[in-house]
Amino acid sequence: MEAKKWNISVLLACVALLILFALPTVIIDPYFHFHAPYSSYFLENERYQNNGIVKHFSYNTLITGTSMTENFKTSELDSIFGVRSVKAPFSGASYKEIKENTDMANKCNPELKMIIRGLDVGKLDQEWDMMSYLDTPTYLYDDNPFNDVNYVLNKTIFFEATYPNYMLIKNGGESTSFDDYVNWTGQFAYGKDAVLETYNRAQKVAQEYSMTYTDRERVIANIEQNVLETVRANPQITFYYFFTPYSIAWWDSINQKGMVKYQIEVQQVVLEQLLPYNNIKVYSWFDDFGLIENLDNYKDYVHYSGIVNSNMLLWMKEGKGELKKDTYKEYLKEIENYYLNYEYDNLFG
Repeated sequence: MEAKKWNISVLLACVALLILFALPTVIIDPYFHFHAPYSSYFLENERYQNNGIVKHFSYNTLITGTSMTENFKTSELDSIFGVRSVKAPFSGASYKEIKENTDMANKCNPELKMIIRGLDVGKLDQEWDMMSYLDTPTYLYDDNPFNDVNYVLNKTIFFEATYPNYMLIKNGGESTSFDDYVNWTGQFAYGKDAVLETYNRAQKVAQEYSMTYTDRERVIANIEQNVLETVRANPQITFYYFFTPYSIAWWDSINQKGMVKYQIEVQQVVLEQLLPYNNIKVYSWFDDFGLIENLDNYKDYVHYSGIVNSNMLLWMKEGKGELKKDTYKEYLKEIENYYLNYEYDNLFG
């Protein structure tokens, strides 16, 4: 009998210790899994925090996408459009991963009325079910309360997230702003030297590649599953989609591979899918050749600085670069002619 009491006492003590260990993470909730923050907080980990941001924060506008959207400033968006926004980007994510988080925002926030999302042109033709994040903390994304032990009893999360947030609150520190959240624009050098230093030019192929039926169906499936499905389910939301404006060095890379016409054809397929919807606005600035050719805007051949992100918000509001059913074919002809005939060798002179 004494042994039984001892075992029960030890078991209860262990349970009590586990509860004491879990309680700070439950209360402070650094990844916003259970509730919105009560006080100051750090924003620093996209895959761990974005799901909680879209579920529990107060907003009516969402910015999302890959690293191409990380330098947006919500303060600028709020001022320009008169909205209340949050930013939830996923660096390197696939279309499916971004779509799933967008759907979570739609599910949890009836006030949501506007979404700005970058459409990475280099990923328009990826398989619709591609997943880039193989180590996603799925216990933060699902509705299973039992696997939350991976969160509340996680030693790494306790010491790297819960405790620093506790100290921030204790010391009266300020929260990370969504302007600064994963914003990397001040961390890099920009310009021709920076771009070409990170760019390995391939040998030029002899023949230009054209889209096949299989290519077309893959693009349609990606857009249908990961873009339009969300649009049709939410007619009350206005979706602002933009083709991510990669630099002239990126156009050189696909020109060397004989893929310029193919890229134009991909964009055409996507535009023909998107433009019939009244709650979609589509933008591209590939015909703003001054932007694309000015390598001072870029840190490598695809990533542009925060200045470009700021300008894009203004351009969206002004309607600059908006593609419509009666103008998109002219846009496609213009950029095809320009990028097929550009003197790319001058970049390396």
